Amino acid sequence: MSVPLKFIGEPLGVKISGGILNKTLDEIKVECFPEDIPSEILVDVSKLQLDEKIHINDLEIPNNVTLISDNEITVAVVHLNQPDDTLL
Repeated sequence: MSVPLKFIGEPLGVKISGGILNKTLDEIKVECFPEDIPSEILVDVSKLQLDEKIHINDLEIPNNVTLISDNEITVAVVHLNQPDDTLL
């Protein structure tokens, strides 16, 4: 079963350093009993600095839910917002 990710907070790397948040996933695969299916998994990005990432294994998953997605997959990253020189 796929469960949607809900991103919360404003990353420090965006607020302070002018970066941009790149969300690389919008859902993850889990296994659980039907009554335990979470409606969403929260992803708190508020502490992310420039070039920092959140991986699936960094997420808080309920005890009665098992991750099926690869733990090392990146969920979100903050990059420096650079102008596109090709447009000049």
